[in-house]
Amino acid sequence: MSFPMSLPKVEFNYTNAFLIIIVLQAFFCGSIFTDETSYLEASKAISEFKSANGFAPTVEYYFDWILNKNHTFTNSETAKLWFVFIKQQIPIIQTKDLLSLAVTKRDSIRDFKCRLIVNDEVCDKNNKKLEIWVYDYALKENCFLVDEYLKEKPENRTITSSNGSFQIFITAFSDRFYPSASIDTISSKSKAFLSVSPLCQAMLFDSVSFEVPHISFDFALCDKLIVFEKEININGHPRIILGNKNRFYYLDKDKDFSVVKKEVFYSITEDYEDGFHIVGRYLSEETIFENLQDFGNGIWLPNHIVNTSFDEKSNIVRKEVIDVENMSLNSGIQESFFTDIIPENAVVADGIRGLVYRQSDSPSINSLIKETANSKRVFIYRYISIISGLVLIFIVLVIKYRLYLKDKRERENKTVEETK
Repeated sequence: MSFPMSLPKVEFNYTNAFLIIIVLQAFFCGSIFTDETSYLEASKAISEFKSANGFAPTVEYYFDWILNKNHTFTNSETAKLWFVFIKQQIPIIQTKDLLSLAVTKRDSIRDFKCRLIVNDEVCDKNNKKLEIWVYDYALKENCFLVDEYLKEKPENRTITSSNGSFQIFITAFSDRFYPSASIDTISSKSKAFLSVSPLCQAMLFDSVSFEVPHISFDFALCDKLIVFEKEININGHPRIILGNKNRFYYLDKDKDFSVVKKEVFYSITEDYEDGFHIVGRYLSEETIFENLQDFGNGIWLPNHIVNTSFDEKSNIVRKEVIDVENMSLNSGIQESFFTDIIPENAVVADGIRGLVYRQSDSPSINSLIKETANSKRVFIYRYISIISGLVLIFIVLVIKYRLYLKDKRERENKTVEETK
């Protein structure tokens, strides 16, 4: 077998050079037209999906293009494709209308009370840790009360309560002979709205603000959530989807658009020269609402809530199961419910009156306010009396001193006359 001693002669010109560059580019990096053609192809497919199928594209279809294994889109391209996707959506209700509906529901709530049994299970590679917490929770305008403890240790508990102006904080532990309590002006209102409360879970309240409670749908507007046109069936029931690229709320239109499921996805990104690209995504949080109870005025609240967190491999890292008991709405809670709570014999650090004492008859915060105001008036009267007395004494001393000087001068004059 013999081999040629030399390679065939290839004539060099610019056309051959250009073809060689194209071949090499396609082999090592893909076509030099890949970026533009992929984006245009995706844009066309998304914009023509509705006319071809009779309904708007879904988020899954959008991500089928974004996560195409043959190409990764830039951040700018994904934003443009999302805009194309949004233009195809013609939902039966707009986000602003959902917000208006939520505000109407929120304004009809005068008070709320329930007990929450929270099974909180944290999972890691080696073991699982389960804690069962109990929360007795009540809310009325600017008043709130949270009594929390571990189910297995009800004797160890903390109670935070407020009437909007003053706050009571109580701690009771089995290793202490007496419970302790403090009364002071409000320094923190973070517990005003429990994140595990059905009100927060149902997006009627948030768990941050107190002075001006937000409707959670406000955040939907801030996050630029939209209502998707295509409904989805969950257990045989149609659900409307409110969401964006990574956050989804499933609403039951037969129950006044109440939330029955929430999903949060996490996007995996990689850095490129032109910015970060989305290369993957996974479900990181899921919340399911069950046994919704009708309280009128369009308010449906869940009696059973399951929050589950996942890692990138779909392993459960945390599961929170919430059972709601004795739930009542607009039952007419009195303000004393939030203030007459200090247990007998508690050691009280009273920041309002500047006293430390042993509780005997559990006065309410309102009575403390009146007593404080009265004590301040008495102090002012005493202060004025003391000042007046001091002024009077000063005047008397001045008069006596002047009389003394006058008498002294008279005696001196008399002595001088006698000497003469």
